[in-house]
Amino acid sequence: MKKKYSDNFERDNKFYFENIKHFNFCGTLTPKFEAIEDINGKTAKEVFYLIDSTGKNYPTCEPKLLNELLMCKASVNFHIKQWAEGRADGTLPFCEFAGDSEVLEWKIEMIKHKYFGWLPNWSKKIFGIEDKKNAIPIYQKSMAIQYGFPEWVIKAVEMQKIKLLEADKTNPNWLKYEVQNQKEKYKDKGFSFSV
Repeated sequence: MKKKYSDNFERDNKFYFENIKHFNFCGTLTPKFEAIEDINGKTAKEVFYLIDSTGKNYPTCEPKLLNELLMCKASVNFHIKQWAEGRADGTLPFCEFAGDSEVLEWKIEMIKHKYFGWLPNWSKKIFGIEDKKNAIPIYQKSMAIQYGFPEWVIKAVEMQKIKLLEADKTNPNWLKYEVQNQKEKYKDKGFSFSV
């Protein structure tokens, strides 16, 4: 017996359904699609699938749910752009976006030493990294864990971040090299963000 929906669609539909209340702003007043109400229409899930796979809208017997699913999807896409900007400009660290549920102080110290260890001592104070007591452990869940992001959301944000960084011609050569390495790593089919 042939499955009606792919595993990827089932995963995404579940993600959108569980996050309807969290993602309900998409940056526009008029969404691309709006539910066509009909008592004899298809279920919201069926129409959501058809819109996603064919780009065509159909009447539904569950217009409120369909509109919420469509808004959630549009909102996630809008937020992907916002999160990518935060990742690119450094205001949204990966550990807060998609890291483990706890980031221990020693891990942060290791990162600080790797990226800031070369700075002279007088400048470390400016960056707030002069001693261990300034480490900021993060004990809340990352966004990816809190909202149950499918891996494609994390990858979409990281790839969009890479595009933004590549477009910025003022970046130093070492950052361009790091961005290129990340791009190649994320494009590998075997690569996985372990969230």
